[in-house]
Amino acid sequence: MADRDLEPAPPTPIVDGEPAFGTYRGACEWTRLEARERGIGRFDQWLREKHWQWFCVADDRLAVGGAIVDAGPVGTVFCWLADRNRKAILADVSRVVPGPLLDLSETPTAGRIATRRLARDPLRIERVGESVRITGSAGEMALDLQLEAPPADAVTAICPVAGGHPAACNVTQKEVTTTARGTVTLGRKRHSFTDAVGLLDHTHGLLARTTSWRWAFGVGTVDGAPVGFNLVAGFNDGLENVVWLDGEPYAVGRVTHDSDPAVDADWRVTAVDGDVPVDLRLELEAERRDGTDVGLLASSYRQPLGTWSGRIGDRDLENVFGVAEDHRATW
Repeated sequence: MADRDLEPAPPTPIVDGEPAFGTYRGACEWTRLEARERGIGRFDQWLREKHWQWFCVADDRLAVGGAIVDAGPVGTVFCWLADRNRKAILADVSRVVPGPLLDLSETPTAGRIATRRLARDPLRIERVGESVRITGSAGEMALDLQLEAPPADAVTAICPVAGGHPAACNVTQKEVTTTARGTVTLGRKRHSFTDAVGLLDHTHGLLARTTSWRWAFGVGTVDGAPVGFNLVAGFNDGLENVVWLDGEPYAVGRVTHDSDPAVDADWRVTAVDGDVPVDLRLELEAERRDGTDVGLLASSYRQPLGTWSGRIGDRDLENVFGVAEDHRATW
């Protein structure tokens, strides 16, 4: 099985004044979108520019995740903790935050990536060498997590934006790792992750007023070798759809997500028109739901998590951790 010979990511998503649309190995050093230089006015940029860093760490017992999301006028910061064995969400904290109180870096491969600048519940996501570290608090939760994620192992997609400004584009960087560790504390209970996996999503785009997607993201091992996948429908033109086998990325083309967002059903994802066929099913362990409506920003969010099984290419997958997501936003 040969990968699609992914070229290295360009240093920036805009090359000679135009988006370098495509799927790449590695990460852009700089995600600046050159909005003003490319004809997008200051007000439109303020409304349309969206930027987030999402993370998740899991072992056989617990999973923890969250994100810092700058949606322009306002943003959100959320963290959750799930007990995989009890199939329950133990904590779920979400805050709507004025955009100026969030810092998202245009250089996600070095230094501080994302910060919530508040005395109450500060949160920081930063790159330290080949690792990403998440520290801070959310309500009764305290986090200190570290994911081994060299930028060279990421996959980056630079994508057109359907329904957006003619000059709009979106750049997303996905990372999977089978080496994550750290601690999460909830109240007086502390859990240490020593043999854990991790997922990272850094996205920066000039997005359409109405945006929606269905997403599947997972990581684990098969016969001792690492596997991972990132599969999206309805967003980014299929360019971010990849699987990792033995650390190598493979393109899988467009995918289909089969589930009913209104019920707690298993989630199935299939792909048959790319380089690698995919047929995966999620066994639900817990689920996070959220809805936000603050005028300029409204979103509906459902994120099941659990164990993925099925087949990627000629590999049978079992006991692979991951999430799915059904997300609709007006922003």
